Amino acid sequence: GAERMEAGSSVGPILLDCRNDYESSAGTFLGAEPLDTSVFSESWEVLRKRLDGVPRERPIMTFCTGGIRCVKTNAFLEQELGFTNTFRLRDGIHGYLRHVRDTPGVASKWEGDNFVFYEHDDAAPSDDEEVL
Repeated sequence: GAERMEAGSSVGPILLDCRNDYESSAGTFLGAEPLDTSVFSESWEVLRKRLDGVPRERPIMTFCTGGIRCVKTNAFLEQELGFTNTFRLRDGIHGYLRHVRDTPGVASKWEGDNFVFYEHDDAAPSDDEEVL
């Protein structure tokens, strides 16, 4: 039969929270590792250090608020670092929480709140802005 992969094991997937520290501190998925960045552009160096020595075939799962940062992160993991087994949460946390809300019997793996920028806050970058 299929073995269950544990997030903390050396062969299981690594689950990375690609959001900034203030977002991750509000809530995240069970077993997720936050990148602990203040701005998205800090992610590249953090990822290089965190994944140094990790086998390139090891599964890496990423998530963010709406999905855009994960697309960019996974492209970096594949193109710059050579990882071959990356996955992302399509439509991000927003999509996941909608799915849980709209699907009877699905138990949420989310813990805490989802940090959401207010639409009138022009100083805060949204998930779909270019922030590289």
